[in-house]
Amino acid sequence: MEIVVLITGSGAPGIKGTLYSLKNNFDGRKIRTIGTDTKGYVVGKYLCDNFYKVPNPSEDSFIPELLKICEKEKVDVILPQTTNELFKLAEFSKEFEKINAKVAISPRSAIELSNNKHEL
Repeated sequence: MEIVVLITGSGAPGIKGTLYSLKNNFDGRKIRTIGTDTKGYVVGKYLCDNFYKVPNPSEDSFIPELLKICEKEKVDVILPQTTNELFKLAEFSKEFEKINAKVAISPRSAIELSNNKHEL
């Protein structure tokens, strides 16, 4: 059974390692990767099985665009890679669950705490 994973921030510094780990997973699962980024010329574009340029997380169209991609590609799991999209994805994680896509993310309160060095 194939697992479809959408990786946001495909231009993030750790993307090559993330994709390597997904493709070479210890139990041999078949994983298809869908990359997204706000820029169209990032390394993940060439390492993922498919790629989409998306709006900035601060734009209202960010979540609807990701939902559209998830439906089209039949995404099972979303792996966020950049901090600036975490709050939006946490806030709208239930919308993704409605189309059977899980977001690998903590609740917004935990994200706020972990991103505040003083509070943490």
